[in-house]
Amino acid sequence: MSVSEQIVNDLQAAGFTAKNAGTFEACFSKTMTAWDMPYMREHAVDGEHIFEGSEVVIDVSLDGMVTMTIDDCPGASEGPLDVNSEDGAALLKDAGVKLSS
Repeated sequence: MSVSEQIVNDLQAAGFTAKNAGTFEACFSKTMTAWDMPYMREHAVDGEHIFEGSEVVIDVSLDGMVTMTIDDCPGASEGPLDVNSEDGAALLKDAGVKLSS
């Protein structure tokens, strides 16, 4: 499976940029703070392990898998999740992606 052109457009509209183009690790990536992600802000920011300013990196691989890593709390990483799965779509939504139908 590969990421559809529509998903690429949706990612770019949400501020994702191409990373490692032309390599095996090519993907689309976006870096945000945990506070800028509504679900993270509500359910994960605790001031002990994950902070308002914790850097969150969301990567979407060309084969359609999404991962999230948090620099302050490696154990809170998510993925890889299929972008078309309920959890994958929810993670993308939290990163500001409006997936087209």
